[in-house]
Amino acid sequence: MQSLAWHGQGDARVRREPFPRPPGASPQQGLPDPGPRGLYREARLLFLHGLLQELPAPQRALCFLQRLHRGLGQQEALGDTQWEARLRLPASELWSPFHADIFRSFSWSVNICGRKKWFFFPPGQEEALRDCHGGLPYDVTAPEFLDSHLHPVLEVTQEAGEMVFVPSGWHHQVHNLEDTISINHNWVNGCNLANMWHFLQQELCAVQQEVSEWRDTMPDWHHHCQVIMKSCSGINFEEFYQFLKVIAERRLLLVKKIGPGELQCSEDFGLGLQHTIFDISRIAEVLASVVVNPDFQRVDTSRFLPQPEDLLQQLQEALATTEPL
Repeated sequence: MQSLAWHGQGDARVRREPFPRPPGASPQQGLPDPGPRGLYREARLLFLHGLLQELPAPQRALCFLQRLHRGLGQQEALGDTQWEARLRLPASELWSPFHADIFRSFSWSVNICGRKKWFFFPPGQEEALRDCHGGLPYDVTAPEFLDSHLHPVLEVTQEAGEMVFVPSGWHHQVHNLEDTISINHNWVNGCNLANMWHFLQQELCAVQQEVSEWRDTMPDWHHHCQVIMKSCSGINFEEFYQFLKVIAERRLLLVKKIGPGELQCSEDFGLGLQHTIFDISRIAEVLASVVVNPDFQRVDTSRFLPQPEDLLQQLQEALATTEPL
């Protein structure tokens, strides 16, 4: 089950990021064929209210952008994202290629049954694995990557009933050692929001490099780069601002509702005052970087309410008000 969520009362935002294909593989090839047993089929399950609360997630794994869809009404915040989960029942000997989690989110993975072997590379170590074209490998267990001195790797075997936490930005590869059922959950919060923003800037830069030869001849070249970025990454700079805005407004509202002495969790939001202030400070830091970004300044923000600069001012004023707390 794969999700990118802001959970608290069972709300989850699901986004699936395609894994890289082997060199030369067609788009139809994708992951290995599970064979006649068909254990890699997907069962579409709707998230029920409170489902995530039943999962063995740490209490501190509170979601950051809680109930985004309610804040946007009928508007889709992340394109074609669906409000459902996917339960994967992969057979043994299947594996996920080398990758880092979507939007550089945190994630946890719980084995309901079966065993997995994980290969972890801390942020930055994946750079030593790039080929002459700058691409990352599909399979880090290939013979050319077996030298542990040149390519140090952290190997973890996950048993049934165990949870593995994947920090933000850690590249990894996962192999099923036997028939396995697992539940995976991804989330972004104040601790890794800056990582997400950095990742999105890298994604746009990669798009701009790919289409750089048309920069001087294509009308609205910067706009087209945002369109391409959204099709590749599932989000662009405009939607990232909406992402920040929805949570910022909820946190600002919560600051007004929670009194100075109320440090316990709120029944409605699942957050206390200190947690709320922390989120506001992290959103303000990232938004301050966003509004001065040259590529964001080329985005048409005339329809944005509030304007990014105004929202940043509201956040900074809220922080000044709560500083004595």
